[in-house]
Amino acid sequence: MCFSDLDFATIHDVIESWERLRQMKGYDVEAGTLLFSHMFNKCPSTKTLFGFPVDMATDHESLKSNRRFQVHCKHMIAMLGKALNMLGPDDELLTEIMSDLGKKHFHMGVDDEHYYRIMGDSLFLALGELLGKDFCPQVEESWTIVYGEITAAMINQIPKK
Repeated sequence: MCFSDLDFATIHDVIESWERLRQMKGYDVEAGTLLFSHMFNKCPSTKTLFGFPVDMATDHESLKSNRRFQVHCKHMIAMLGKALNMLGPDDELLTEIMSDLGKKHFHMGVDDEHYYRIMGDSLFLALGELLGKDFCPQVEESWTIVYGEITAAMINQIPKK
């Protein structure tokens, strides 16, 4: 599968739920904080991949009060939004951008595809918390498909062992 193979309903579910999230005040910091809090708690070693000390507190309030962390959250959520805005039949540019991002992440130490699974699981938990019943099983499945395609282009940049 590739981006151009995604059906309209799948893309619609993701874009519609993303727009609901974007309507929330401070959605970027809130979504990013929840995402990274879940990720850091699931796999504490990921903190260092993002330039944070391994002993950094990962509770929601500590993360929200860390200005450097807030900047990182805003950047991450903005990048995700840009990728989502590029979904559609012309997937070459999005694939190229995600491949380049995958190369950068590999050189920053993201050298195992399980990190992408942890990020995805954490993203879905954050979306579920923020969107509540609007993050129903169908929408979650759509996100799983789209996230899988986005990260596949990145994972392909990890050299085979």
